[in-house]
Amino acid sequence: MTSSPARQRKAGRSRPLLFIMARLPIAGAVKTRLARRIGAIGAVSLYRSLLAATLRTAGQDKRWRTILAVTPPTAVHSPLWRRLAPGCEVLAQSSGDLGHRMGSLLAHAGAAPAAVMGSDIADVNATHIAAAFSALKGADAVIAYAEDGGFWFCAVKGTAPRFPPGKAGAFAGIGWSRSDSGELTRKALQAKGFRVASGPVRRDIDE
Repeated sequence: MTSSPARQRKAGRSRPLLFIMARLPIAGAVKTRLARRIGAIGAVSLYRSLLAATLRTAGQDKRWRTILAVTPPTAVHSPLWRRLAPGCEVLAQSSGDLGHRMGSLLAHAGAAPAAVMGSDIADVNATHIAAAFSALKGADAVIAYAEDGGFWFCAVKGTAPRFPPGKAGAFAGIGWSRSDSGELTRKALQAKGFRVASGPVRRDIDE
């Protein structure tokens, strides 16, 4: 027996949103620190492989709605995304630092649970993502740390008004690309009244 359209719409709205943040893989724009050691072409190839693996892992799972958030904004129409993420909505990231871009994405979710994650996680799978979302049931936010002290996944629920449209919200003023960025993000969320839980630790390649 098939469900009614109204029930299907309700089920679709109940799914959490997963924003995967990605850069157009071109030389000089991705893995610039790593490129000093392995060369620009090698860095682009590595990033593209990581991105493709992340999208295979997360992009087709029906437990959440995956949205690919890309930069630069002009890359939103690149045919690459149709090959790497068929069926996924593609959205341009806003300008500003990482906090502003993440906050702007989460503001799209409104009251729905939503998460942002990177595209350079070497050892993440759908089980890890599902576990991180599951931790949100008993909290207002989840931080899943990376081994380098940053984080690969951050989820929140009830974003408004703590993530107003077009602003960094709870992510304002955080120092990024630091060995304690994950803990700084946790403290910033707690300062805004979020009860923060932890997700599984994974390894990213953030260079």
